[in-house]
Amino acid sequence: MGLKNVLGRLATTRCHVLIVETPGHASVRMAVEQDLVERGWVPALSPADADILCLCGEPAADLAGVLDRIWDELPSPRARTTVVAAADIEGALTACARELADPERQAAKAGARNNDAGSPDSGDHG
Repeated sequence: MGLKNVLGRLATTRCHVLIVETPGHASVRMAVEQDLVERGWVPALSPADADILCLCGEPAADLAGVLDRIWDELPSPRARTTVVAAADIEGALTACARELADPERQAAKAGARNNDAGSPDSGDHG
């Protein structure tokens, strides 16, 4: 087992998740918060503290630019997901953890991010 694999597994044992609630999706946000507790993960206090950006509900078009700027503030490694129903939370967050633990994918995304500064990559799950 290589060092990258060990670091990838360690990175996903206590993920920091920045939760953004869209209007009308408080119940989804609360379910995400409960899932974080059960996983031993932590709500992030800011984009700089986050590994995962979790959107609770589909954002309206007027929020898209704001969410892209928040996404740009998350340091690598990072993952992003949108959850519209409580039943989707486990799968969405598990997919984000797998993405965070994949060093090749993260390196490719970081390289693309550096080459295309200011344009969010498409790391959505859910």
